[in-house]
Amino acid sequence: CQCKHEALILNRSSIISIESREAIFGFILISYSALCFRAMGKIREYLTLPLGVLVYFCEGMNVNILAPFFPPKAQSLGLSRSEIGLVTAAFDLANIASQLLVASLLTPRWHKPGLAFGTLVSAAMVIVFGLNGGTEDPTEFLVYAIGIRVAMGVGASCVFATCIPLVTGSFPDKAGPITSAVQTFMGLGATLGPTLGALAFHLGGYGAPFYSSGALELILAVLIALVVPRHSRYGTLNDDNEQKAVPYKTFLSNPKLLVLSAASLFIFAHPGFKDVNYAIFLHDELGLSEESIGLAFGSMPAAYVLTAPLFGFLVQRGFSGACLSFSLLGGSSCILALGLPLYYPVLLRLEYVLTLFIVTTICYSALFPSAFLIFEKIAEKSGSTNPAIIKQMVSSWFFTLRSCGRISGSLLLGGLVTQELGFSNTCLAYGSSGVFLAVLASLAILNMGFYGRTFYSTPIETESSIET
Repeated sequence: CQCKHEALILNRSSIISIESREAIFGFILISYSALCFRAMGKIREYLTLPLGVLVYFCEGMNVNILAPFFPPKAQSLGLSRSEIGLVTAAFDLANIASQLLVASLLTPRWHKPGLAFGTLVSAAMVIVFGLNGGTEDPTEFLVYAIGIRVAMGVGASCVFATCIPLVTGSFPDKAGPITSAVQTFMGLGATLGPTLGALAFHLGGYGAPFYSSGALELILAVLIALVVPRHSRYGTLNDDNEQKAVPYKTFLSNPKLLVLSAASLFIFAHPGFKDVNYAIFLHDELGLSEESIGLAFGSMPAAYVLTAPLFGFLVQRGFSGACLSFSLLGGSSCILALGLPLYYPVLLRLEYVLTLFIVTTICYSALFPSAFLIFEKIAEKSGSTNPAIIKQMVSSWFFTLRSCGRISGSLLLGGLVTQELGFSNTCLAYGSSGVFLAVLASLAILNMGFYGRTFYSTPIETESSIET
C-alpha cells in the first residue's frame, strides 16, 4: 500500500510538473503572440502611408489616363466634342454631387471600410471602362462611358473622405508632410496618367490602360482591407455622438471659410484652364511646334513635384498662413500677367510666358497643405470635437472645391469665356478677379491670426480643448 501511495504521489507530481510546463509554455506563447500582434499593428500602421499615397496616385491617374486616346475613339464612333467633354466631366460632376453627402454619412469607425469600398469601386469601374471599348453603337458607348465615370466619381468621394483621416491619424505629428505627399502623388498620377495611358494603349490597345490601372488599384483595395488598422491614433472620441461631432452647417456657413474657398477655387481652376488654352496659345501666338509645346508643358509638373514637399515642410514648421497667401496672390497675379502682352506686345516672349507658367504651378503646389490646415483650424473653431471627423469633412470640402475648379476652369473659363473674350482678355478678367479675392482671403487669414505660427493639433490637444 505504501508503494502504491508513493507511486500515486509520484504520478501526481509528474502531472503537476507537466501542467506547470504547459502553463509556462502557454504563457510564453501568449506573450510572444501579443508582442507579435503589437509589432504587426505597428507595421500595419506604417504601411498605411504608402498605401494611402498610392491610392491617391491611382485616383489622379484615373482622371486623366484617357486623354490621349479616348477622344479619337469617341470621334470615330460619331460623338461630338461636347459629348466627349461630358464624359470627361462626369467624374468631377459626380464627385461634387456625392462628396459632402458621403462625408456626412461616414463616421470614424467606417473610415477603413469606406476607403476599401471606394478603392474597390474605382478599380472595378476603371476595368469596366476598358471593356466598353468593344462597343460600336455610339449611343450605347456614350451612356456606358458617362455611367462608369459617374460611378468612378462616387468611389473617389469615398476615398477622398476617408484616406487623409486614416493616414494622418496614424502619424498626427506629421500631418503637414503627409498632406504634401498625398498632393504630390496625386499630382504625379494626374501628370503621368496621359503618358502611361498612351504607352499602354500603344502596347495593348484600348483596354490595356484601364486594365493595368484597375488591376493596380484592385490590389490596393485588397491590401487596405487586410492591412490598414481600423482606427487611427485619433481614436473615436465621442463615438456615441459621432454624427454630431462636426457642425457641418456651422463650418460651411463661416464667412471667412467662404472667402478662402472662393479664392482657392480660382487657383483650382487653373489646371483645367491650362489644359484647354495654353497649347493653343503657345502654337498660335509664339509659333511653337508640338514638340516644343510638350517640353513647355513638361516643365510645369516638374516644378509641381519638386516644390510640393517644400511647402509641406513649411506648413509643418507653422507657416501655413504665409504659404496660402503666396498661393492665392501669386497664382492669380501670374494669370493676370498672362493677359498683359495684349497691351504690351514686348512681353510676348517665350521666357516671360514660361516663367509665368512655372510660377503659377509653384503657387498651385502651395495650396493643398496650407489650405487644408487652415480649413481644419476653422472647423475646430466652429465647435468640432472629433479629430478624425474634422479631417474627413475638411478633406471632402477641399476635394469638392478641387472638382468645382476643374470643371469651371475647363468648361466655363477655358471654354465659354475664352470663346467670347479671347485668351488675353480672359486672363485679365480671371486674374484680376482672383487677385481681388486673394486680397480678401489674406485679410481673413490676418484677422484669424493664422500669419502666426500655426500647427496641426495633436489628439491630446484636441481632446483637452474639448474638455475645457
